[in-house]
Amino acid sequence: MDNITRTELSKINNKYWQFLDYNYPTKISEYKHREEIKNINNIQKIKQELVEKLGYTPVFFFLVVIFIRYDYKCPYVFLEKGLCILYHLISGNSIRDMNDYIPFTSFYAIYKEFWEKNKLNENDCIAFDGGYYYYIEKFIENCEKKGNDKININNFMFPIRKTKNIELNDKEKLYNETFGSFRSKIESCFGYLGNKFKRFNNNEGSVKVTDLKIYNLQLKLSLLLINIGKFCNYYNVEVKPNHILWINENFDYP
Repeated sequence: MDNITRTELSKINNKYWQFLDYNYPTKISEYKHREEIKNINNIQKIKQELVEKLGYTPVFFFLVVIFIRYDYKCPYVFLEKGLCILYHLISGNSIRDMNDYIPFTSFYAIYKEFWEKNKLNENDCIAFDGGYYYYIEKFIENCEKKGNDKININNFMFPIRKTKNIELNDKEKLYNETFGSFRSKIESCFGYLGNKFKRFNNNEGSVKVTDLKIYNLQLKLSLLLINIGKFCNYYNVEVKPNHILWINENFDYP
């Protein structure tokens, strides 16, 4: 790695990545649980899958920067509740399927509290996959029916279609080639996302969304953790002892 790259990485670390040196903060205690605090079933299996899919540092970031901001209901180890939120995304399990690890009602309570306490701005990322040409007009029409009249044809990009008996000119051909390359990159990105987070993998069935706000928050969090992992791998960011503490059995916030 050259000196310029090291200098720029140092600037990024000092300005945006101070979390690498964080210790686990003291957990917030808003609820007094009547029952004894319990471990989540098969938590070591969950931890191992998170390491394999995401790596130590992205999970560490989630635990010390995002999940720790609030307390959550249900008498389970605090840190393990956070790991369950991530596992739900990478496994693609339904909320009911999480019953293998934590009772459905308990996980649903944690799930609702976490996503509805709105730690991320859902408007920062909107995904529209599969926007085929003939569907765009219908999509705009549906938006207008829902009261959104700000979306129009200029919000979409698509290949230039050839008019009958008229060939595309060189500029139009170049646009289509460039667009095709861009589309391939986007498809690759969604493929990588679906491999890491089965919540967004529609190969085995349609992804069902009941709350668009929560879905967009889940998408943004997943992409954020993917980017942290890619950055760490590309620049060989050191995995420090504090980054791997969460994998230890019975570990929790102080």
